[in-house]
Amino acid sequence: MPWSGGSFTRTNGVNTGATLWAQDRDDGTKILATRHDTNDQDMADGINSTLEKSGSNAATGNLNIGSNRLTAVADGTAKTDAATVNQIQSNGPAFQATDTGTANAYVIALSPAITAYAAGQEITFKAGAASTGASTLNVNTLGTKALKKLHDQDIASGDIESGSIVTAVYDGTNFQVTSQLATEGGTPGGSNTQVQYNSSGSFAGDADLTFDGTELTAAGVNLAAVSGILVADAAIIDLVIFGPSLDPVDWSGRTPAATASLMAASLHDAGSDSTVKIWDLTSGTLTSQTPLATLTISGAAEPFCIGAWMGWVAVGTEDGFSIFSPHNAINGSGATGGWLEHTTGHPHSRTVAQAGDSVKGSICVGASDQPLLDSRTGGPMPCIGFTYAEGSSKAGIVNDRGEMFNDTTASTTSDTASVIVNGRFYYSSGTGSSAAVIGTPPISQITANNWSEYKTFNANSTFGYYLGSDNSFDATPHLQVAGDAGGLSFGVFAAGPDQTNEFGTDSASCWITRGYNTGYNYGDCRGTWLCNSDTADRNVQGHTLTKTGTINSAAVNGSSELLAYSNWAAGNHLDVASNEDWDEIGTGDIYLSIWFKSSGASSSETYFGFANSGDTIRCAIQVWADGEVNWYLRGATAALNFSTSAYPWDDGAWHKADMVQFSSTERYIYVDGVLQASNTTDIGSLTSDGNLPLAIGDHASSTSEPATSSSLALAKLSTLEGTPGIVPNAAMIQFMYDQERPMFYNTDSEVLLQSGSTDAVLDTYIDRANGKVVVTQTDSQMIWDGLVVESKPTVNSGSSEHNQMFGDDRVEVNSANIYASVAAKDIRADLDLVRGLATKAAENNIGIDLSKAKAWVSFRGSSTVLIQAGLNIKSITDNGSGDYTIFFSTPFRSVGQESATKLCCVGMTENEDIYLYSQDKDGTYIRVRCEDGGSLADSNIVMVAVFGELANE
Repeated sequence: MPWSGGSFTRTNGVNTGATLWAQDRDDGTKILATRHDTNDQDMADGINSTLEKSGSNAATGNLNIGSNRLTAVADGTAKTDAATVNQIQSNGPAFQATDTGTANAYVIALSPAITAYAAGQEITFKAGAASTGASTLNVNTLGTKALKKLHDQDIASGDIESGSIVTAVYDGTNFQVTSQLATEGGTPGGSNTQVQYNSSGSFAGDADLTFDGTELTAAGVNLAAVSGILVADAAIIDLVIFGPSLDPVDWSGRTPAATASLMAASLHDAGSDSTVKIWDLTSGTLTSQTPLATLTISGAAEPFCIGAWMGWVAVGTEDGFSIFSPHNAINGSGATGGWLEHTTGHPHSRTVAQAGDSVKGSICVGASDQPLLDSRTGGPMPCIGFTYAEGSSKAGIVNDRGEMFNDTTASTTSDTASVIVNGRFYYSSGTGSSAAVIGTPPISQITANNWSEYKTFNANSTFGYYLGSDNSFDATPHLQVAGDAGGLSFGVFAAGPDQTNEFGTDSASCWITRGYNTGYNYGDCRGTWLCNSDTADRNVQGHTLTKTGTINSAAVNGSSELLAYSNWAAGNHLDVASNEDWDEIGTGDIYLSIWFKSSGASSSETYFGFANSGDTIRCAIQVWADGEVNWYLRGATAALNFSTSAYPWDDGAWHKADMVQFSSTERYIYVDGVLQASNTTDIGSLTSDGNLPLAIGDHASSTSEPATSSSLALAKLSTLEGTPGIVPNAAMIQFMYDQERPMFYNTDSEVLLQSGSTDAVLDTYIDRANGKVVVTQTDSQMIWDGLVVESKPTVNSGSSEHNQMFGDDRVEVNSANIYASVAAKDIRADLDLVRGLATKAAENNIGIDLSKAKAWVSFRGSSTVLIQAGLNIKSITDNGSGDYTIFFSTPFRSVGQESATKLCCVGMTENEDIYLYSQDKDGTYIRVRCEDGGSLADSNIVMVAVFGELANE
């Protein structure tokens, strides 16, 4: 053998190796032909066993080149050829530069050609056309095979773009595309990433995704809006929304029953065994959902009204009222768990005999001002308030201790809503002109029947304010809304609803119909003019104006529904004869207000006011030629032109002028809600009985100062001789301006009721989340933001009956069904809002801390007053024997501000009695008096502590 183990060894048949000739010599062997032939043949055989460089022979076994490189190797051209680095880098054997097929039918010819498909083959090609649907691939004419994505899904339109590089692996049946699909990661060229959530290829919402190399974040994550019919039922009596979202604490984790953060309870009259159904308003599918619970009101009791709070659901019926909850209810049979009726303990259902009468008017649930703890919910123990609508009692309340008291001072025919706000019970009593909104004392102070009540608003009274509440009524701590056959009304208090004055002298109200919107009328309003009429007084006083000449009207802005009046001239104005409503003021309070827009006054223009023929008594709002707003005044002892600074108020924009006089020596001018000037000149009495005609658009005693450059709207006058509280403070003026401003500045604003046939308002409800008001008419639904209509949801079916909202989530009751609409949610924004509220609550200790005095002082009250020690005390004024005014460095919350409260004052003296005599409306001072034996007397030592909430809290 010439080769052995990869080595060649010579042989002549006898000797072998490198010295075979020397071996023959040494053996004495002569040269023999046989040995030479064998040796030469051995070398020929060795040469024939090697690879010839021209490639004329082939290897007969595997070649080992000893870790050396094959260099200058040509690219392979057959499937059995070796591939070069060049071919590997270019993927030449498996890549086709451009397919030769058409859209959806891709054809390529690989070189070298493959002769059969095999599982695991990877093919790459450049697409010549975009896919428009399911697609195939044919390689080297071996037959078409389907292209698939996501393992077994057909290629869709746009998955493959013209010119895109497609990589696919044969799985034995189809080619699975493993390269990036054009539509897989989102809309081409867009900034959003869409996430596929099911196999249909549909998408829900979008989110901006950001990856910083460490963390993936999503901003502006939204939940889509959903809506649908909860249940089709024409026999729906009433509805209420409730749940932990509205309540002071989250009670949902304490109950074994099914609940949600926001729910609705609907009342259904089945003729017998009527029902209450609990609905989940947080469900992604609202249409025809299964109720969380269906509660049966046993017997044939006719249901009338429903209320809910903290999971307690109260239903008023002709048999009394029923109480349901998910709070481990124990019924008369001892059953527990789920949504059940409470028949024992507090609160519990009551029969007519126990309740006092049928609860046909209204029912509500809320908290006392000093509530007991309800261990079942972790929050306040509930109180139940209700009105009877008939019988010998007006209303009743079950307090947080389970004690029940009735107001039997008068019967009522009211069937409107009631509400518990800030620990007080509010409801409507009577109908038509006798109706009044009633407020009780704090619930903790109601200890017997016939509690002491006060009226917050009267309807159609001889006073200039009312809430028409025959059909509906709702309230929050700072706002009351009501509806009746005549329209919609809003009411606010200067001191919040905890004030105790009757007939609302410290209050403002607004009246709205399909024809007019009055804006806010304050206190004892005596006239409300230029409210979509050039002559009508929209106030109950009925001081109709007489029109002289031609007065023009036009929308205040664009096609807004509120009208403004212009074309004032010497012969074009409005007036009305003198009346005791303003000609017997004396030195008392007076308030005038008007909206104006002047294009530039060339001389003094008189807008609104009254004066006698000799101009010896006058009171009017003017704009001077320099653009200043002027209060033109003359009393019995002095004349006064009382002006703002020289700001150009005649700038062609809408402005509101408010003139306030507290006495003959205290008056203020506000423009656009901001104090611009004050004056203390004593002008004496403004009385001129029977001699003070009132005019708009010109001077009342002549035609010398017409408002030629101006448009005017919403003129108001409030006054009542000798009665304080009929003029607003600074906070209330700012509030009224802020509320009325959108009526003038919102382009094309809608400020009227939107029904096509009636002024009647069936239902009103205040959104506890944002203060907006949903108003229901039979053929119209409106969301009011202040005094302007924000939106008009379409009635889902038939005629509308009730609406309630929470944060733009709305539930509608119409004549055919219950329809719910849940607005889209920005999760990120909502979470940030919750975090902000939590931070504010923690840092600011929201609420009034009555454990700490916010001001205190110890001072000498005899001789010269001397402050000896104190906190938050600016100064003390000695008003005379035993009479002191204490001024605060930081004022308490103004009585015109949201959540305003009256102050609590305690004091001690050396040997006399001390009491709080009065307090400032703006919270800047209190006045205390000391007595000895019933007479005012100085005290050597006076100590006073004041509790409440400061203006900066």
